[in-house]
Amino acid sequence: MRKTITSLLLILTTSVCTFAGNTTNDSLTVYLQPCDTKPTLNLYGRFKDVAKEAAGAYSTSMSGNSRLLRYDYSDKDEPLTLLLSDEGDGRFSLVADMNFNNDFSDDYKYFVLYKQLPPSQKLFNLEPQPLKFTTDHGNKIFRWFSPSIYIKEDSANLLESINVIPSFNRIYYSNFEYEENTYSILIYEDYFNNSKSIMSYKVIDSKDIKLSETGIPEFPPTMESLSTDMPTAIHGNKVLHVGNTDLSNMTCGITISDIPGEDCDSIPLTGFYAPLFKKKSVEGQTISLNKMRGHYVLIDFWGTWCKPCISVIPELRDIHKKYPQLEIISVAVEQSPNIDYGFTPAPLKKAIKELQMDWHNIQDKLTEGPEQISEKYKITAYPTTVLIDTEGKIIYRKSSILAMDSLKKFWKSRSDIEINSL
Repeated sequence: MRKTITSLLLILTTSVCTFAGNTTNDSLTVYLQPCDTKPTLNLYGRFKDVAKEAAGAYSTSMSGNSRLLRYDYSDKDEPLTLLLSDEGDGRFSLVADMNFNNDFSDDYKYFVLYKQLPPSQKLFNLEPQPLKFTTDHGNKIFRWFSPSIYIKEDSANLLESINVIPSFNRIYYSNFEYEENTYSILIYEDYFNNSKSIMSYKVIDSKDIKLSETGIPEFPPTMESLSTDMPTAIHGNKVLHVGNTDLSNMTCGITISDIPGEDCDSIPLTGFYAPLFKKKSVEGQTISLNKMRGHYVLIDFWGTWCKPCISVIPELRDIHKKYPQLEIISVAVEQSPNIDYGFTPAPLKKAIKELQMDWHNIQDKLTEGPEQISEKYKITAYPTTVLIDTEGKIIYRKSSILAMDSLKKFWKSRSDIEINSL
């Protein structure tokens, strides 16, 4: 697909809140290009269970702790098949056969903690993946597919309580230039069962772009998408807001300003000032993030109920031993009631002692509501690792058991961070 993008730069003067005081906003209007033509899709219903005897080639992937589900999304293609499996450690996995080769081993697998699921009938949405569709003209085009999950109240078995419904995204994209840099923006129009949902977006620096066969920027399904009411950071020291998206005229408004300072509301994303907190530690000390200014701070969000979290503690111990000047705060999120994690979590103080967590430890209680640190940082997956620089800005954030390994690579890639002087 040939990209024909035009962007128009409009400069407006507006008072905004920054570390330095008042400044001006730069406002751009970008003209959007649809990534595909809309095929005829069956957007009603949900994925339905398939018995093992009717699973065909997929039956070899099934076990006693798994479910096979199918969805007829198009009259011209075979059904989309996915596998739900209980992982036995408080998580379940979901994988869809996105290339229709009767094999799940070469497809992206989502891992979800049962604890992450919202109350009954509320949707939990996973990151999108590209899926091919056939148009009325017989052409293969891409549409973004993201599984959406909700749970039923009437099932005692956690895996059996999960329903998966189809969510398809229509995508628009554009390029825009800002201070001699070129960026690409993707706008998602999300659908759930034929009902329009929120719009979301991603911004990609052109130097990092790899084009797919559709001619649009390609990115992994783990890359975070943001609701259009949430900003993102670009250019190292700028905040980007998306607004005034008018799909009837194929335009999107963008506002770019300085990163907000401490006198503004903090945003728990990379490039922004970290939300401040002041809490008593498990050891009885008062932990103030503001008083740690001038130090690098590593925050690890975990739980005694989370086996993947526990598995990375030895790496945290190694980091603590190698960089004693690095402030480490482990925030232990309280376990949700009435959830069977498949084992009995140890009491927090006992776990801290047994795991030799010789650094700051805070218990994050569910009763604290918006004052929960995990709420302030919008944590939805565990473990999540956040690195804050000496100025109080978040410079790294990742939710994965591989977060520590990625963090080490991140440190090596940043010449401005002197590891030995932490």
